[in-house]
Amino acid sequence: IPSDLKAGRYTAEGKGTLLIYTIAGSLREKQNLSLLDTHSYTFDIASGEAIKIEGTLSITEIIE
Repeated sequence: IPSDLKAGRYTAEGKGTLLIYTIAGSLREKQNLSLLDTHSYTFDIASGEAIKIEGTLSITEIIE
């Protein structure tokens, strides 16, 4: 299910794939956290971009 997030920096944790789409709807980034030792990935998202999660991931905003 696509999900809009406010612009900022986030950490995804768990086992699954994170897909980030541009405001135009094209895939910008794909990261399979199941393949990472930490099962954690930090990413930036711009206003209007959306994410899709395949598998089980939690998304946490990083507040600086």
